[in-house]
Amino acid sequence: MPGEALGTPDGPALRYLSAREAFDRAFPGFPSEAHGVTIDPNTGDYLIESVRQDGTPTGRQ
Repeated sequence: MPGEALGTPDGPALRYLSAREAFDRAFPGFPSEAHGVTIDPNTGDYLIESVRQDGTPTGRQ
């Protein structure tokens, strides 16, 4: 959800998104949908917009 802290790279939020991304790659044609996530049409990578804790934009991740 927008405004939520994602936590560490090995934390539950990013592990969950990584698992969904892996599912989409393994089973094309059955895409997942997650609020705030866009899928790069060229690579299939999940993209989320984020802001660092100090407020500096990080760009697309």
